[in-house]
Amino acid sequence: MIDDYSNEEQSRQLDREAKDRAIGAARSAVRREKQIKRSGLSTTTSSLKLREKAIDGVVAEIERQVDIQHKQRGPKASWFQYIADTYPDGQGNDLNTMDFAAVAETALITCLDAVGNQWTWNATIPYAGKALQMTRFDCIMRRNRQGKRLLREIEESAKQVSTNHQKRVEYVYRLAKKRGFDFEQWDDAVYRAVGSFLIDVVQLGSNIVKLDEKLSGKSQFPVTVLTLTDEATEQLRDHNDMLDGLSSRFGPMTSPPIHYPSTIGPYLDPRTSFLVPMVKKVWSPEHQAAINKAVENNSMAIPLDAINRLMAVPFEINQYTLEAVIWAKEQGYGGEVGKLPQMDELPTPDRMPKEEFDKLTKDKKIDHVKNYNDTLQNNLEVRSNLKVVDGAITEAKELADAPFWLPHQFDKRGRIYHTSDFGHHNADWMRGLIMFWNKTPIGEDGLPFLELALANAWGNGVDKFSLAKRQEWVRDHLESILRSGMDFKAGFPFWRQADDPTQFLAACHERYNYGQDPNYESGLMIGLDATNSGYQHYAAASLNQEDGDNVNLTPRDEPADLYTACLNKANEIIAADKQQNEQLVKDDPKSEEGQKAAKQLDICARLHAWGGLKRAQIKRPTMTHAYSSRMYGFMQQIRSDWMNDLTRKMKRGKLRHPVTDELVSEHPFGEDKGFAASNYLARVFQDAIESTVRSSSSGQLFFMQCARALANEGKHFSFTTPIGFPTAQFYRDEGPTKRTRVFLTDKASRLPKKQAKCSITTFTDTVKMPKSENAVAPNIIHAMDASHLMMTVTMCEDYGINDIAVVHDSFSTTIGNAKVMSHCIRRSFVDLYKGYCLYTDVLEQTIALLDNPEDADLPTVPPKGTLDLELVLESDYFAS
Repeated sequence: MIDDYSNEEQSRQLDREAKDRAIGAARSAVRREKQIKRSGLSTTTSSLKLREKAIDGVVAEIERQVDIQHKQRGPKASWFQYIADTYPDGQGNDLNTMDFAAVAETALITCLDAVGNQWTWNATIPYAGKALQMTRFDCIMRRNRQGKRLLREIEESAKQVSTNHQKRVEYVYRLAKKRGFDFEQWDDAVYRAVGSFLIDVVQLGSNIVKLDEKLSGKSQFPVTVLTLTDEATEQLRDHNDMLDGLSSRFGPMTSPPIHYPSTIGPYLDPRTSFLVPMVKKVWSPEHQAAINKAVENNSMAIPLDAINRLMAVPFEINQYTLEAVIWAKEQGYGGEVGKLPQMDELPTPDRMPKEEFDKLTKDKKIDHVKNYNDTLQNNLEVRSNLKVVDGAITEAKELADAPFWLPHQFDKRGRIYHTSDFGHHNADWMRGLIMFWNKTPIGEDGLPFLELALANAWGNGVDKFSLAKRQEWVRDHLESILRSGMDFKAGFPFWRQADDPTQFLAACHERYNYGQDPNYESGLMIGLDATNSGYQHYAAASLNQEDGDNVNLTPRDEPADLYTACLNKANEIIAADKQQNEQLVKDDPKSEEGQKAAKQLDICARLHAWGGLKRAQIKRPTMTHAYSSRMYGFMQQIRSDWMNDLTRKMKRGKLRHPVTDELVSEHPFGEDKGFAASNYLARVFQDAIESTVRSSSSGQLFFMQCARALANEGKHFSFTTPIGFPTAQFYRDEGPTKRTRVFLTDKASRLPKKQAKCSITTFTDTVKMPKSENAVAPNIIHAMDASHLMMTVTMCEDYGINDIAVVHDSFSTTIGNAKVMSHCIRRSFVDLYKGYCLYTDVLEQTIALLDNPEDADLPTVPPKGTLDLELVLESDYFAS
């Protein structure tokens, strides 16, 4: 609470929040400048405010000038026929072709973009004329239903062609002409006539833009330019300042955060705290009302106690690993040190001349464009990585030598995240920079947990050994561990090989310090990770003995490894496919089936030559299958995690064969960079996973049927967890995306006031399917995982453990508390499911929401197995 802060802590933290708001405002300004360069000043939120106020005046000026021309005898102004002409509506009426509000909006947008891009008046005139031509085409097309439908088709097609405005315009011209809608022949004289008219009505009808003169380049003669009026400049600045003030970077705190729910957020300054609600991204009003009610009646006591307990934990920076990360970055080891991100750009390829590009085959063209775009994307990621690494290093330096705290938030499922960009929820390399401020002695009792931390951070399969073998591995490599802990530069060839290098290096340093002083006290974060937590929840919910064995809900001498079990099954499927495909090719190699079989044989041969499938390649698909990911998702995962990584290393000349260790210059899975291989392996992975684990598929189907029953009555699925956290889905079908006019009531006249149009996405009241159906299972399992986490945190508090950090299904504490925390993790899981049926609870809550449950197609509760949940307490590998 704020009363507990010292004046020094308060002052330092308030200074940090002010600095973070300044950084956030600066970032907002940079984003706005990029937006202006990319899309024009007219697209910014602040300029929209100016347009809203100005459009009525510009419309009035257009009407005034049109009226003058109507009354004038003799020839009309050259712009008149394009602005003021009419057409018969078929019922004896003449209607204006042009919507004057659309004309005014076009004029305002053009002038604001001219100001933002610093165009001269002379250059803006034809641009405005061309913009009006498109507006006229839009108005003509919208006269009838057929035109509106065709216009939508043209607009959608144009979006796929290019991001360049002029190329889109040219495409629309060609497409409209093909479909029988030809544009009027506008020449430069017409563009200038209507363009100058648009600029004229804006500078006369609004107080936004004025014509000014300035010297340009080396010329002694001034040029006419469009600029904002003083009043508009001030209004724009005020709007921008207001928007920038709502942007803030959220960092760690140098004083304990304010507890929920006593205020709107955890930071000290209300201007920052206002931006950090207790539960983030709650879109449904009903869901927010349920959360508010749960807080008021204290049914959310456990979640609130857990999140406040986590926010009260003080941390510190590990100076040793910080120096190592800085050194590794300076040496250019990004991308080569485990999970330290790639930080060197690829050389940008030159664009191929058009005549040379046109000679390529279709496949070669696609491959060339993909390679070019992949290189650009890689370099964007590298620049982003550099910002992240530099930002984390700067943050760590500022936090050095003093405790810091991490404010947290719930998501709508009850999962807990720290708000700060810097912290242990972020990248693995960043986690190695953080330790607990409070320390406990290692001693002989703590040494096994330190050895466990070393083995787990090393990974490379060692983390799947039995506990005794993990300790044995550490002792076998103790000399290298101590060298790394004493001098990270000398030990670099060793510690760089770890799966989590910075976390491993942090543990090496603690092991070295313990060797120097048996009484050494450590703040190292000793982590215990659950085994496939999603499947653990499914197995416990259905008491499935086989699945429980596979995810370590039962005691055993060696840890069960579901990923290896799925890997073995995948290899069996590949072997069976190979045998079948060889027969198909032998029987009829030219048939469609024979050719498909030959392609699969080629993929299998390439896979075998590359060392075969590895556990790491099936790990993520297996993990995400518990959260409803299937073959399409697996394809994307294989490409992004595996095939694209091979491509990037190949382009850098750093791709080595996993068997021979020789440099490889061609992609191991062919010219398509593993596209076909990804499709095939995704199917193999799905079959392997679904034949290995059973309870998840039946559970997911059960939850989907409940969501479908509610959707049939137009209701969104909601579920209050066993510890009282209300969760809810709010997936709605989108209505038409359209440009609509916003109306406000004029304060003086009480009449509707026309405003500028804006693009909006509307939503219907219809539940979005199959989105709601597909999302319900992962949302429920995440909510149950969060419930287990919060129960564990509060139980640790009951046992006197105050230093705990969590990342969903991973729990960390100081080395002296690791043994007790291990018990709390197991005990709370048993307590969560003992005597509780998740499926019955979900079904009953679903029925309570239905108006006509007797007519609903509701599922039956899956049958229970024979799993004894108390065995979890005896399982060393439930979380290890």
